[in-house]
Amino acid sequence: MTKTDLFSLIDAALPGRVFYMLAQQQMETPYIVFGRSGAESQNTLCGYAGLSRVRYLIDSYATVQADAVANLDAVKANLRAAEPEALIENEQDLFEPETRTYRCLIEVTTWDGES
Repeated sequence: MTKTDLFSLIDAALPGRVFYMLAQQQMETPYIVFGRSGAESQNTLCGYAGLSRVRYLIDSYATVQADAVANLDAVKANLRAAEPEALIENEQDLFEPETRTYRCLIEVTTWDGES
């Protein structure tokens, strides 16, 4: 699954409110930010296998905690329906006191044949 594929799945859950790495300044909630947190090339005895395991963090932000959870639940449903299905791990619920914003996040692992 490429970054573009992942963006499409996330954007389907919250159209027009998805950003890679950084949201626009002064962005009104709700919105989702995602970014790559790591990648590992897969190798065989003959070298690079043409496949990488890529990890992404997906963060859902909202002024109401239930909205942050609901938006992330929609993303998870889209990820589970996709082929190949992404591995979803490390769900967290957080509160950002400076902005009084709720943040829910997941770590997602995908396989990418283009990395």
